[in-house]
Amino acid sequence: MRKKYILLVLACVIALTMSGIVRLASAEDGSESSVPMPEIETADIESDQDTITSDSDITNTVDQEANNEAGVIGIENPDEQNALSDEAESSIDEDENLDAEDLRIDDPTILPDSTILYPLKNMWRGVLSIMTVDPVKKVQLKLRFANEKLIEAKKISEKTDDSTMIEKAIDNYKDELGQVQSKIASIKEMAEDNTEVDNLVGEIANNQIKHSVLFDRIEKNLSEETSEKFNAKIEIARNSIENGFSEAVLTITESEKYGEKLENTIVNQNGSNFKYFKHLEVLKRIEENMPEEAKQGIQQAQANVQIKFERDFTELSKEKQEVFQYYVQNIGGNEIRQFEVINDIENKMIPDTMRTIVEEAKGQNVIRIERRLQNPEFKEKSQQIMKHLETGTMENMRVISELENNLSSDMATQIVEIKTRTMNNFREEIKNAGNRIMNNTSNSPVSNNAGLANPAAVHCENQGGRLKSITDAQGTSSMCVFVDGSECEEWAFFRGECMDTDGADISDTDISDTTSEKPVKPIVEPTVDVPVPNNTRPDNISDNGRRPLPVETKVEQSILENTNTDSATEIQE
Repeated sequence: MRKKYILLVLACVIALTMSGIVRLASAEDGSESSVPMPEIETADIESDQDTITSDSDITNTVDQEANNEAGVIGIENPDEQNALSDEAESSIDEDENLDAEDLRIDDPTILPDSTILYPLKNMWRGVLSIMTVDPVKKVQLKLRFANEKLIEAKKISEKTDDSTMIEKAIDNYKDELGQVQSKIASIKEMAEDNTEVDNLVGEIANNQIKHSVLFDRIEKNLSEETSEKFNAKIEIARNSIENGFSEAVLTITESEKYGEKLENTIVNQNGSNFKYFKHLEVLKRIEENMPEEAKQGIQQAQANVQIKFERDFTELSKEKQEVFQYYVQNIGGNEIRQFEVINDIENKMIPDTMRTIVEEAKGQNVIRIERRLQNPEFKEKSQQIMKHLETGTMENMRVISELENNLSSDMATQIVEIKTRTMNNFREEIKNAGNRIMNNTSNSPVSNNAGLANPAAVHCENQGGRLKSITDAQGTSSMCVFVDGSECEEWAFFRGECMDTDGADISDTDISDTTSEKPVKPIVEPTVDVPVPNNTRPDNISDNGRRPLPVETKVEQSILENTNTDSATEIQE
């Protein structure tokens, strides 16, 4: 009790001190001493916003003019281009320009550039932290402080391109986020069957999605020079959002439940017709930083959100759909991740009109990637957005192959080093998986030959799948079952021969029903083709309702064959 009285007295002293400083500042300015502090701060901010034009504003204007001059494939009328471009900008603003209300906090008016008032504001935060004893409420309080500091950083990025001030704002946010994550881990023991903790998990999911989107917006506000200068700090903060949050929250909940919370946040978030596209990019980044055993929940959330995107897109008029091409031109975030999202959508059974627009949007995305690769001054940033492709997974090998096929020949040569590292990591992963199996054959999948490790089964499990044995007239075989319910024969998956396109007849499936059974992924064999629903038949479909399956490039097939041969030899040895 005595401690609380002391804290209350301290709080009063701080409040009186702040009031005196405001009056003193007002007197020095020749203004009335009775002017409330928030009005002074707000006025200062609005004045600065009116008078300062950052390098980022100039850069964005130049990029927009270049986009308008270039136009979009299939749209030649300049007036129509401008109208679509304006609507796309409005949609982007709706999806990524989040504010204090979106984070459920009051709009902060005292910013880090206030050398007198901001330290006092932080002192008051410290007092509140000391007075909050309940562990769950303390996490919630720290989340509120992190939200405030993120909005402060956003306001600073809009207000000035002063690198010192931007660095300070980002550091403030990053440090607070670290405290949030340590406090989350501290309530692990009380997490089971606790309603308060379950509600807290929902708050964390809400913050992780929105912080990721908002941080992309902050980086977009910066000039390229400032972004490159603080690339390391920016990536540390981003990693704290997408990795630190995930690691902390998985100590108090299961990945499947957290995936549901993330999906609920996305569905309930206000946004444009294309909001799910941005959120699919964020989910991919979160999944990358999840532990392998915890990725299933995030993958399920991605599958459900993609279905919602496709459903909403097909319900739009053709004119509204065409806005998507301009949306992809200017949305913030990681262009490579966005390429992957477009690729995922393109590989699904979608109507012809949607496929055409998605392909054109992909072309615009490739132009953005080439512009980034062409700029030698921002090499570090370019390498950063592609770094995740170096992990040795079949999916990343496919993405690299797609990039090679879509980039110009000059640009394609720039990803050769990444491709080489990816292939080496893939071979190493297969070798290590084989060694782990040989050391623990009782708990791992094996082949029928004297307990030898089965690389195909290892690869299936390492990619988040599970094995299922089936018996038919041809004998017994093993299927790799994926998180969305689709299947592929284990060795076909190992060789990279499984299509991502859903091949089963889904014409009678309600796409809005995310709980319905997902179609089976067909196995790619040279003579096998895929049945296509009549109502979504592309132009290259024959009269029997089937189309040829895509074939891996010769280069990729050669590498895969070498990988399989080398890996099998290493495992046997």
